Amino acid sequence: MLLSSVDGTLLFLSVDVVGSTPFKQAHAADSGWIPPFARLFREFPLVFTGEIGMAFADAEELVPFGVWKVIGDEIVFVAAPRTRQDAQRVLRGFAAAVARYSGTLEADYGLKLRGIAWSADLSGRNMKVEIPEMSGGPEGGVYVDVLGPDIDFGFRLGSHAEGAEVALSYPLALLMLELGDTEAVRWLGLGVLKGVLGGRALPLFLLRHDRAPRGLAVTAAQMNAHVDEFLADLGELRPQAPPRVSLPDEAGA
Repeated sequence: MLLSSVDGTLLFLSVDVVGSTPFKQAHAADSGWIPPFARLFREFPLVFTGEIGMAFADAEELVPFGVWKVIGDEIVFVAAPRTRQDAQRVLRGFAAAVARYSGTLEADYGLKLRGIAWSADLSGRNMKVEIPEMSGGPEGGVYVDVLGPDIDFGFRLGSHAEGAEVALSYPLALLMLELGDTEAVRWLGLGVLKGVLGGRALPLFLLRHDRAPRGLAVTAAQMNAHVDEFLADLGELRPQAPPRVSLPDEAGA
């Protein structure tokens, strides 16, 4: 199991179906809700794996990644990037997979897929916890979960993404912008996430692939200034805010 063997900075990537509850209620009598969700769980991990492979075509080594957990209709993946460029490739592959599979769901069932991408550092701010009584651990081992403020923060981001979009945490948005992905990242402005930072508004971002984006195009310098101002304004709440991603650049980058 990936989480048993890695530490440091991890990426978490989640997908779920927009409007899943009313769709299932409308098709409850004839079980017609089953096919799109059965296909999602079978097919999306394969689509994501393919897009990751293409994103890492020019890299020396693929990052460790896989399904972390399933929560109802939501599939959550985890990846362990070694460098900032690894993280960039994972995010590009994820955005491509979300856009591609959302198109499949829309064409076949009138549904859309949305994603969330965020990071968490396991060096102390967040932690791994072993749950021996829970099934699903590696052979001869125990199940490992991850807990912490940055895990909770990430799950809250999904409310700001629409169909075929990926809600992107501001630390990952800054990473992408600093690596030159100014066309892929869009700023939505400030918004409140339930239960996060005492109700203070924080910067919200989308990661786009091949659809007309919402939000504003911004540069790394612009968003670093906005994030610095946001963090300064938090005052005593600043330790609760997710930190910038701490990963090295690739050699020669």
